[in-house]
Amino acid sequence: MYARLLEHVRKAPYRIESFYEQLLPHYPEEVKALFVAYIEFRADQSRDRRDYADVCRIIRMLQQVGGRKEAFTVTQKLLTKFPRRPAFREELGKIRF
Repeated sequence: MYARLLEHVRKAPYRIESFYEQLLPHYPEEVKALFVAYIEFRADQSRDRRDYADVCRIIRMLQQVGGRKEAFTVTQKLLTKFPRRPAFREELGKIRF
């Protein structure tokens, strides 16, 4: 049953926000990888401060599920990828590791 749920979430990574609690005990590494993929997707789609704050909220969720190292890595990657988005950089700077 959990394998089917994981496949369901893989098809649409935004679903990770809804199902990570059920999947985490069985697939911790896959859950972290799905969070990272979802964060990168949302960051590419973000256009204003509200979107940036939402990306940071998802990064904090990743930290809560035990992905502290992954959260730090993806944050550094986003800072490098978006040097000309000062509002995004400011929101990312609010995340504590």
